[in-house]
Amino acid sequence: MQPFTLPPARTLLKPLLVLVWLILCGLLIKRDILVPKIDTREALTLTQAKEEQYYGIWFQQKRIGSTVERYEPIDADRIQVRQEANLQVQFGAATEPIRMELNGELSTSMHLQSFVFRFTSAFYRMEASGRVQGAELHLTLNTGQNPTTKIIPLTAPPQLPLNRRAQLLHQLPNPGDKGTLTLFDPLSLTPRLSIVRYAGREKLELNRRIHNLFRFVETFDGTEVQYWLNDRGKTIKEISPGGFVLLAETASQAHQLTTPEDPLTSPVAIPATGRLPEAGAEQITYRLTLPANHALQLDGGRQQRTGDLLTIRRELPERAASNNQCHPNADLAPSRYLPADHVEITSQAGRIVGKETNPHKQARLLAEWVHRNIENRPVLGLADALTTLRTKRGDSNGHAALFAALARSLGIPATVAIGVALDQGTFSYRAWNEICLDHQWFSLDPSADQWPADLTHIRLLRGELIEQLQVALLLGKLNITVLDQSHGNPATH
Repeated sequence: MQPFTLPPARTLLKPLLVLVWLILCGLLIKRDILVPKIDTREALTLTQAKEEQYYGIWFQQKRIGSTVERYEPIDADRIQVRQEANLQVQFGAATEPIRMELNGELSTSMHLQSFVFRFTSAFYRMEASGRVQGAELHLTLNTGQNPTTKIIPLTAPPQLPLNRRAQLLHQLPNPGDKGTLTLFDPLSLTPRLSIVRYAGREKLELNRRIHNLFRFVETFDGTEVQYWLNDRGKTIKEISPGGFVLLAETASQAHQLTTPEDPLTSPVAIPATGRLPEAGAEQITYRLTLPANHALQLDGGRQQRTGDLLTIRRELPERAASNNQCHPNADLAPSRYLPADHVEITSQAGRIVGKETNPHKQARLLAEWVHRNIENRPVLGLADALTTLRTKRGDSNGHAALFAALARSLGIPATVAIGVALDQGTFSYRAWNEICLDHQWFSLDPSADQWPADLTHIRLLRGELIEQLQVALLLGKLNITVLDQSHGNPATH
C-alpha cells in the first residue's frame, strides 16, 4: 500500500462532520457564558441602560466572521437580548455565508422566558423557538416543513448562553473560586450544567496594547472555553474548542468584509504515519495519540483498546467477538436529530422494505436506498434525518442520521458512530452507523456504500450533536500510527 499523503487542499473541503463542528464552535460565540447564579439586585444594576458589543471571529489567524450582542430593557421586569453572527466559509471555489440570530426575552434575574433562534446557510435553514412555562420549556423546531414540538422538563430556571459576564467579577472574586449555572443551549435545544472557575489575573497583548485581564475557565460536557474580562466585565478575548477565537472589536471593524482563505483545510486532515495492510486484512492495530482526560468510546463492537493501541477486527457473522454484545432494546428512541417516530420517516421506511420482514435484509435495503437516493455533498447546517430526507442531500452525517432514523422506525436498534475514516488518501472526520442484529454490533457506512465499514473507520464516539461537539475537541490533537500487525511496530513496508 502507498504511504499516507495529504491531497490538495480542495479535496479536503469535503469535511463531513467538520462543517457541523464549525457551526457548533462558531456558535460558542452564542453559548459563551456560563455564570454562577446571580441575584436580582445584581441583574438590575446590569440592565439599566442599552448595551452593544461587537466581536470578530477568528480561526487559524484568519478573520472568518463577526458577531454583535445587544441588550435593552423592555420594562421593569424584562430584558431583550439580540445576537447576530455572520461567518464566511471557504467551500471549494465558492464562499458560503452563514448567518445566525438569537432573540431572547429574559427576566431581570437573567432567566430565560422565551427565545427565537435562526440559522441560515445557502442550502439549510432552521428556526427554533421556545417559551418557559412553569417547570417546562415548550419548544418548536421548523426546518422548512411540518414544524415539530417538544416539551422539556426543567430542574432549575435556565439562562441563555450570553457574552455578558460582569457579574463573574463579583461572584468569583478569588482565584480558584467556582460557580455553577443551568443553561439552555438554543442550538442543541437541551439544558445543561456548566462550571465556571476564576483562574486569576493575566496580562495579554492585544492590538499592540497590554491588558491586565481576569481569566476564567468554563467547562460543560467535557468541553473547555477560556475567556478574559477587563475591569468592567467586558469580554476582551475568548478561545473556544478547535482553535476558534473571539476578539472584541469596534463597530467599524466588525462591519469589515471577511475574506477567508480555506479556513477548514488544516483541521480536516488527521496526521497519520505507517502503511495500511493489503486489502482483505482481518484486522488493523493503530496507535492513537489523544489529549489527556478525553471521554471517548473506543471499546466495543469490533474495536478493542489496550492502552494507546486500538485494534479493529473485520466483522464476520460466524465470528462474534466477546465484546461485540449489544442489547436489542437499546438505541430505538426517537430524538430531535433521529425522529424515528415521524410519519415521513416511518412511511419512507415502509416503502423501502415493502413486505420484507428479515431485519438483516431490511437494514441492507435501507442502506442501499440511502446511498442511491441521498446526494453526497457537504451541507452547511445541522444534518438531522428529516431534513436530509426532505432535501435528498447530505454529507456523511446526514446519511448516517437518516439511516439510523429509518432503522429505528422499523425496530432495528441503530446509532450514529462518530470518528475518522480514510478518504482519498488521508484520514478525516466522518460519521457512519452501527446496528444491533442478533445481539451483535455491525458497522456500515451508507454514504460510502460499505457493509461492513472498512477497517479505516475508527470510532471515537457514538451519539448525536453533543457527542459531535466532544469530537471537535480533538481538532489538531489526534495523531494516528498504523502498526505492523505482526510486530506491533509502525508499518513501513
